[in-house]
Amino acid sequence: MLAPSSSPAVISSYVAVGDLDGYIQLLAQTDGKIVGRVRVQRGPLTAPFVVNGDRLYVQTRSGLLYCYSLRLGAG
Repeated sequence: MLAPSSSPAVISSYVAVGDLDGYIQLLAQTDGKIVGRVRVQRGPLTAPFVVNGDRLYVQTRSGLLYCYSLRLGAG
């Protein structure tokens, strides 16, 4: 079960949330299914996510800033 630790951010037709284990979970808006995930750090992601176009910006507790680009249709 997903236990979010960050505020959700809408990116395209998806919702990105950070979880307590340091993963970004990407959920489909249509049915809430997890369609992707990536680990950013150990421990919760608590900083608000920022979206600009197809890019998702995530800051870690140590101050590192990551930028992820959504690749639609990648398989």
